[in-house]
Amino acid sequence: MTPGQENLTVDAGLIRPASLGDYVWEDKNGNGVQDAGETPISGVVVMLQDAAGNPALDINGNIVASTTTNASGYYQFTNLKPGVVYVVKFTTPSGYTPTVANTPDDTKDSDANVTTGKSTGVTLTSGENNTTVDAGYYKLGSIGDLVWDDRNGNGIQDPGEPGIGGLTVTLTGTAGDGTPVTMTTTTNPDGSYIFNNLKPGDYTVTFTKPSGTVFTTKDGTTDDKDSDANTTTGTTPSVTLQSGDNNTTLDAGIIRPASLGDYVWEDKNANGVQDTGETPISGVTVMLQDASGNPAQDINGNTVASTTTNGSGLYQFTNLKPGVVYVVKFTAPAGYTPTTANTPDDTKDSDANTTTGKAAGVTLIGGENNTTIDAGYYQKVSLGDYVWHDLNLNGLQDNGEPGIANVTVRLFNSSGVQVSFTLTNSSGYYGFSNLDPGTYSVKFDTPLTYLPTKKDAGTDTIDSDADTTTGMTAQVTLEGGENDPTLDAGFYKLASIGNFVWEDRNANGIQDNLEPGIPNVTVLLSGTDALGNSVNLTSTTSSNGAYNFDGLIPGTYTVTFVKPSDAYKPTAATLGGDPAKDSNADTVTGQSEPVTLVSGENNTTVDAGYFRCSNVGNYVWIDADRDGIQDTDEVGINGVRVELYSQANPTVLLQSMMTTNNPVDETKKGYYNFEICTPGNYFIKVVKPEDYTFTQPNRGEFDDLDSDVIDFPNQKTLVFTVGYAVTITDIDAGIYATPLPIELSNFTGEWDRVRDVNTLDWSTISELNNAYFEIERALNGSSFELIGKVDGVGNSSTLQNYSFDDTEIALNGVYVYRLRQIDFDGKYSYSQPISIVVERKGKIKTELYPNPSRGDVQIHINGNAGLEVEVDIYDNVGRKVLDNLYNGTMTSNDMITTIEKGMLSNGVYHVQIQLGGIYKTHKLIILE
Repeated sequence: MTPGQENLTVDAGLIRPASLGDYVWEDKNGNGVQDAGETPISGVVVMLQDAAGNPALDINGNIVASTTTNASGYYQFTNLKPGVVYVVKFTTPSGYTPTVANTPDDTKDSDANVTTGKSTGVTLTSGENNTTVDAGYYKLGSIGDLVWDDRNGNGIQDPGEPGIGGLTVTLTGTAGDGTPVTMTTTTNPDGSYIFNNLKPGDYTVTFTKPSGTVFTTKDGTTDDKDSDANTTTGTTPSVTLQSGDNNTTLDAGIIRPASLGDYVWEDKNANGVQDTGETPISGVTVMLQDASGNPAQDINGNTVASTTTNGSGLYQFTNLKPGVVYVVKFTAPAGYTPTTANTPDDTKDSDANTTTGKAAGVTLIGGENNTTIDAGYYQKVSLGDYVWHDLNLNGLQDNGEPGIANVTVRLFNSSGVQVSFTLTNSSGYYGFSNLDPGTYSVKFDTPLTYLPTKKDAGTDTIDSDADTTTGMTAQVTLEGGENDPTLDAGFYKLASIGNFVWEDRNANGIQDNLEPGIPNVTVLLSGTDALGNSVNLTSTTSSNGAYNFDGLIPGTYTVTFVKPSDAYKPTAATLGGDPAKDSNADTVTGQSEPVTLVSGENNTTVDAGYFRCSNVGNYVWIDADRDGIQDTDEVGINGVRVELYSQANPTVLLQSMMTTNNPVDETKKGYYNFEICTPGNYFIKVVKPEDYTFTQPNRGEFDDLDSDVIDFPNQKTLVFTVGYAVTITDIDAGIYATPLPIELSNFTGEWDRVRDVNTLDWSTISELNNAYFEIERALNGSSFELIGKVDGVGNSSTLQNYSFDDTEIALNGVYVYRLRQIDFDGKYSYSQPISIVVERKGKIKTELYPNPSRGDVQIHINGNAGLEVEVDIYDNVGRKVLDNLYNGTMTSNDMITTIEKGMLSNGVYHVQIQLGGIYKTHKLIILE
């Protein structure tokens, strides 16, 4: 083109650079939309690429460097070339997740692909500034916390309340991008749970509770400590989780139901403690109340019904709510009393108030089974029995022994403190009732005029338990319901025995009117009292014959009466049938039968009668001048048998004896004497020797010198009257010898001590038709017996001497001899008797052992060899029960004979030993 030439076809196109950019924000709710309040994210790396993914070029062809969002979350790419497809790539910031992209509102949505981070490509126009390419991000969140054992049921996690592991927890909800969410987990051992990596959204948590439990109260005052689970469904309210939220407040409290109960028992010792051996009480009503006394409710709000104890005394209330104050109320069973409450050992004490029956309130914790709420009851106890009159002082309540009324009985506790007293009733019974179990003792006050009987003499139910000094029993421990009916006390009174010793003048054994007492008689009391003590006392009769032993302990006693003098004889015992009038003294020993005195007895029936006998006798003499009168030079004749008869029964021989020397004056022969103890009419028969004739009776003026045999054929004296205690010495008999066919010059005899024989010598002056002599002997009043024969010379007028030795004289005594002269034609005549006394001076001793005896009894005799021994046994009334237990001759100076066991029954006996003419008598007692 030439100068100045205008070329109007040459144009120039101008490109204005374009730009793009916008905002990177935190999408709190994850919905992909920039909502109010959502905050920018700074420092996010943003790159610009072309459609091929290469780094973008700006309008000048230079590579566009990457950028980062500023503090306000903005980024900007400028100087971009219009018409080019640009792609923005966002680098996800650490900790974030891309939100949903491309929601309908392009101005507020996120354009970053959630996977690549790239937006869709945009083509810019010249000068365009595109501000719609945004990117939203959010952080993942979590929900969780704890499932715990709400032990006190207050809905709050209190210190010490543990978590519960192994429970299922379910999360449900919708994320901010509309995605439904369901997740399940289980609680850890400590009860914690967590749901992690949660998108922002709305969520609920559902807890599954253990079987048998309930959810605690929901939504307490402290959100991180309360329970959020619905008490019915276990689901929490919905919570909105925003970006990055970690919600640790969704908790659930589980309440495990509690229970309580224990035991109702019989507290036998009332000490408030369950001791070994104490037994349960079944059927006791137990109620559960709240603190206000209203019926209690369980964990589900239902009223708790009352219950009763089972056969083992146990009760229980279950499904109870922790944290509630519960009060157990026990209803005392019939007949029982509440025991002491709240001793130190809570597991074994009684918790029931003794007035209201209520235990102290208890607050339970979840799952607790309180087994300490017990109730003890006891039954009241009693004791007592009987105070009695122990008549026989054996310490035992025997049949018929009466009670003692109005005796003071005192009750003491275990500390020795008196707690009560009472009086025995009219039958002697007493009792203490309505007592608490425990240890007691009883004291009996000794009633007036009584003494305590012996203690613990036998079976506890019938003996006396009172100490004889203090009156106190031993302590007894009574358990609930027990009645001790064994605490007794016996008492007794002192006794006495006595009465009368009298002169039984008619010897009938009965105290007749006007028969006087005998003074100064020695009376002995022996025996054993009921306490086992030996008693030996002595008394004498008063001026009127009375005696008495008083102040005696009951027991068994024997009264022994000592004969007043030799002039007295005991009357027969137990005659007449009236114990108060008869004599009780054994005629040999002077002893009464054993008398058993009972308490308070005054026995006035133990008497003794004595009488004096009369004596009748005098002499049988040789009336040499046949004048019927005892001249001074005329001598008595020994060896003549004299017999006593009663006119009332004239054929019955009462007594007999042989005339002998007068014991007062040995120079006088022909003496006899009969002791007559029964007044009456008597006569005497004089058995004269053959060839003798009675002299004429009743000659002269002095009755004591004449002869009294008036009936010659029957040889009887006159009948004479014997009164009480008289002496008759004038009943005599005179005899003289008829002519003999021989004329004796002498007839003598003596005891030859050296040869120990009796030598007899006689001489005749004349003999006519004399065939022989028979020698006869009588010993100690026995009948004559033939002991020898000496031939005569037939006929003689010169002096003839004869002799004879009697060698059989082992016994001491009086030997009487006579000669019987026999003619060849059989006729005979007797000589006058002569006497020889044999008295050996050797010591004689007899003894019995053992005595008393329950077995064999030995009789020991010490004397001289050759002595004749005879042993007889009599009972206590004089009857011979063993005749000739022994009858023989001693072969040495000592001998023993035996009364074998069983030969005698139990009782009192008299053993009579005749030894060489000497009699020894021993009292013998045979026991069972």
